[in-house]
Amino acid sequence: MSKSSFRLFFVILFIFFLKFDAYAEYFYIKDYHSDIYIHKNSVVDVKETIKVHFTRPRHGIYRDIPYRYRIGEKYTKDAQVAQRPLSLSKVYIISIFGIETPGFKNKVYKHKDDIRIRIGSANSLVDGDIVYTIKYSLYGVVNFFKDHSEFYFNVIGSRWSVPILHSSFDVVLPQSEYDGEIKYVVFSGRFGSTHKEVNAALEDGMFSCTVEHTLKPYSALTVLMWLPKGFLTNSGFLLKLKLFVLNNKIFFIPLFTFLILFIVWIIIGKDKKETIMTYYKPPESITPAEAGLLIDDKIDSRDLISLIFYWASGGYLEIKETENRTSFFKKKDYILKKIKDLPQDAKEFEKIIFNGLFPGNLSAARVSAQKDKFYTTMKMAKDSLNEYIKDEKVYERGTRALSKFLTGLSAVFLLISGFVFMNHNNLEGFAALLLTTIIIFVFGIIMPKKTKKGLKEYAAVRGFKEFMDRVEKDRLKKLLEDDPEYFYNTLAYAIAFGEHKKWADKFKDLVSEPPNWYKGAGFRHGRFSTYVFMDSLNSSLTSMNSAFTSSPSSAGSGSSGFSGGGGFSGGGMGGGGGGSW
Repeated sequence: MSKSSFRLFFVILFIFFLKFDAYAEYFYIKDYHSDIYIHKNSVVDVKETIKVHFTRPRHGIYRDIPYRYRIGEKYTKDAQVAQRPLSLSKVYIISIFGIETPGFKNKVYKHKDDIRIRIGSANSLVDGDIVYTIKYSLYGVVNFFKDHSEFYFNVIGSRWSVPILHSSFDVVLPQSEYDGEIKYVVFSGRFGSTHKEVNAALEDGMFSCTVEHTLKPYSALTVLMWLPKGFLTNSGFLLKLKLFVLNNKIFFIPLFTFLILFIVWIIIGKDKKETIMTYYKPPESITPAEAGLLIDDKIDSRDLISLIFYWASGGYLEIKETENRTSFFKKKDYILKKIKDLPQDAKEFEKIIFNGLFPGNLSAARVSAQKDKFYTTMKMAKDSLNEYIKDEKVYERGTRALSKFLTGLSAVFLLISGFVFMNHNNLEGFAALLLTTIIIFVFGIIMPKKTKKGLKEYAAVRGFKEFMDRVEKDRLKKLLEDDPEYFYNTLAYAIAFGEHKKWADKFKDLVSEPPNWYKGAGFRHGRFSTYVFMDSLNSSLTSMNSAFTSSPSSAGSGSSGFSGGGGFSGGGMGGGGGGSW
């Protein structure tokens, strides 16, 4: 062999042993014994006695105990599915508590899907034979089915990377009266192995097994016990509550959100109670736009559009039904004709819309011509109405701003919940975030708090709305006798409330003439009816809403081990593994 070849061989050999040395654990297990106590309420106490032989000085060992399990499919069509706490997740979480390592310091923390118990001290090393005792308790590891329960448990997990020369366990069962026999089997070997241990026996309430052969690295020792119905119980409110909480932690997001927002709403957002009395007329000092705002605490486009019909009934303009000549298809259009100017004491938001429709000496405005232009006027009017409400101190300061923030935040949460569902297929996360979205949105809606003045105005508007909802025809007949224009004089408020269809239906067969301010083709030759009028009105509202608000587009494993096809090594709960550090 040449010198260069010899050097290359030496380098490869060095790298190989370096890599081997990096992965070496420097210990093996001489004996691994587990004492397992199953209580009637299905709490399981475990005491592991592990005799370790270190080949080099180490700080100690660590023990990984799984606490998160992926819920798999049934092994067979007839397999029963274990009863679990209500959860939308595909992950099942058990409770691990009471961890002790007598005689040794430990540090307990979560590592991936395990609870890791690191035993030993960073300031000292151990060598040779060391015996470790690990105690812990489990809840949620017993599987309950309709006709039985199962203890399907990895006494030794399949993630020990060292050989285990000798292993054994004793399972102590609770004293219990039961009908039927207890079935059992013990598996050993690598994950999926169905090799059965023969040195296993149940006697006087204790199930024992001794493994005389060496368990190779990454081999498990798994016990599967079939217990008659009623032998164990899944009882204990606090234990079940803890398990439910562990498996539904993400739902604390909406719960916490609800509690916080509820407290905020109680402190700054909840309206005081105000006596509501019914009124047959809307309050004279409040326009339909304000009334619509007071009812739902927000400004809709229909609130501002209702002013058109408010002015029409007041004699300030007329509405004429015509055709849109620029449209290829025959389509209705509307012309608004100014009769006279608004009075000087009209509110600023009214003047913005009215003067925006009839600037200068212009006396008529075609609705379709406002498309992609009038939206700026609508925004100015909306801002003006907002300022007016602030100046009049109708709402407590800041509550409407908080309401707007919360409704915007709910939109953000809705997008996040959609992203979680589409990209991660996480049904549990999606449901929790969607519920949070709904909670934020609802509190955003109810958060605005009215002042004393605001409550008084709200009570007057609400009283009229309740009259509209409850009034009978006989009462309407009387009102029409006193004021033949009663329906048309109140129509603008019904539009602002979104109740114009229901309001018009109440006047069916009571109103026989169209309003003098609405010129419609369908009203000729005595063919008027409230149904025809509402059809025209809906069409005009749709056209106005579309034209007034449009803006130009910019460019631009829970199945049974017995009924599910049989168990196998490493297929139960518990187990895990460990190593040295």
